[in-house]
Amino acid sequence: MQLTPNPTVSPMPLEPLSAAREHPVFSRRDELGESRLAHPAVEAWTALTHDPVLPVVEILKYKNKSKVFRLRRPGVNSPAVIAKWCRSETAALEKLIYDKLLSQLPGPVLRCYGSVSEPRAEFAWNFIEDATGREYSRQEPTDRALAGRWLATLHNQPFASTRDLAAVLPDRSPGHYLQILRAARKLLREHERNPLLRAGDIKTFQSLIAQCDFIEEHWSQLLGRCDAAPRVLVHGDLVTKNVRVQHGLGGTNSASPALLVFDWENAGWGIAATDLAETEGRALAPDPNSYLENLDGNSRFSRATLRRVVECGRVFRLLDSIHWAALMLNCDSYDSLIVPISRLEVYLLRMTKALRPFGRTRFPAHKIKYADNQY
Repeated sequence: MQLTPNPTVSPMPLEPLSAAREHPVFSRRDELGESRLAHPAVEAWTALTHDPVLPVVEILKYKNKSKVFRLRRPGVNSPAVIAKWCRSETAALEKLIYDKLLSQLPGPVLRCYGSVSEPRAEFAWNFIEDATGREYSRQEPTDRALAGRWLATLHNQPFASTRDLAAVLPDRSPGHYLQILRAARKLLREHERNPLLRAGDIKTFQSLIAQCDFIEEHWSQLLGRCDAAPRVLVHGDLVTKNVRVQHGLGGTNSASPALLVFDWENAGWGIAATDLAETEGRALAPDPNSYLENLDGNSRFSRATLRRVVECGRVFRLLDSIHWAALMLNCDSYDSLIVPISRLEVYLLRMTKALRPFGRTRFPAHKIKYADNQY
């Protein structure tokens, strides 16, 4: 399969909105149950489909550079559409994955109905089929087995390991996580001098910096554990909020359950360490036995290789989490620092555990202010 080597171009042109509106005007007043025909998401859907009859808007995510809404017609059983507003390159990446890759998987998959670009082309809308079904449970063995089977099915596809993807998808090789490590450590060093921090907070930062130093010093050891892992399509954020378990067509129990996976904005091409990782928190923690049993015979994965890849995945995922928390440290009051600092404390404890297979067993432990499964 040949793919155009440009991750910022979608497989088909984005429908433009009228240039009369340079930027969408959002309002948090657009709540579930209110008819909002002038809502930016409804306007974009109308531009795409010429069907303005999705006036009920529900806010699912509301951030400065990414917003997600559920659109549906009035009526309890009416089908819904997910409207995602994000940067154009992100929209193009996700549309490519839905249209060109996921569509080749056997069984139920979500569809992307189309994309609409904003006039300045910096942002775009994607319209995706709503994922019906129940929430995924890490405590349910059948759900973890389902996640293992789904990942094996994905990795068995011819496209999943083709080098064509390396030219069009973002890098998710170990080198990507080394860059994240350095960026996170730089932020921690910058904010370590914040006069708002308390003594315990500074100690947390110093411990995390020491962990980053240790990981970089032993980076070749991590690379050695990943060498035998095949390069595949990587989701990059395979957590419980990004999947649903669907029991048969139409939500019945007449068929085996299916895993519906969405939110591919962190996807790329590399090793599936973070997708396979059995970490604490919200990661799916796919069952390794189910994964191995469903891989085809051409896979280079052995049980020992999988164990080593999972160990690397724990470290990579935590580096990503530490980086995201460090990005939240630019605050002007201690109250605003409480959430990112509490997360960093949790990640410090988890990283201490994750580094044990690599020979590092002694890092300062701190009292955790929030439940360990919160993040």
